[in-house]
Amino acid sequence: QARVNQLILDLVYQHFNPVGGSPSVFASNNIGCRRSDFLELGGFDLDFPLPAAEDRDLCDRWRCRGWPLVRAPEAVVDHHHLQTITQFLRMYFRYGRGARILHEKRQSRGARGVRDDLGFHQSIPARVTPRLREDPWPERLRVIALLVAWQLANAAGFTWEACFGGHGASSTSAPKPSGPA
Repeated sequence: QARVNQLILDLVYQHFNPVGGSPSVFASNNIGCRRSDFLELGGFDLDFPLPAAEDRDLCDRWRCRGWPLVRAPEAVVDHHHLQTITQFLRMYFRYGRGARILHEKRQSRGARGVRDDLGFHQSIPARVTPRLREDPWPERLRVIALLVAWQLANAAGFTWEACFGGHGASSTSAPKPSGPA
């Protein structure tokens, strides 16, 4: 699943951080900033019950302050961990839950909503196809199956949080600082 996890992150960055454009999101496992800025912003919002989308929320709040997100492609962080299919599905279910909370928070701030992110999901086939052309058919099918599983798990988490989560912007006022910076 490592290749597909990286592919998913690449797709997110390709869509939300276009070359020549202003980046709008970074995964928190690869973010660096001044501690004072992190604390001034309120850190990661503890209203996210699971580690999922709190990094996207931090990036949104960062940009709302007028602070730029800057990509440093020479700064590379490698993550090596094994992941079962069950862990893969759980992670993307959790990310779907976080996405729902993120959209509630964005709406409470008057920022963009769910519709703006639908373009990302609609662009996936066109973005993935060229990347898979060189792969043998069994690998293509494996990657496609995992991408479909990702989308289903993500949508299920988003829906679950909407129906049963009870978290989100309506229960919060301001983020509470968390974690060292």
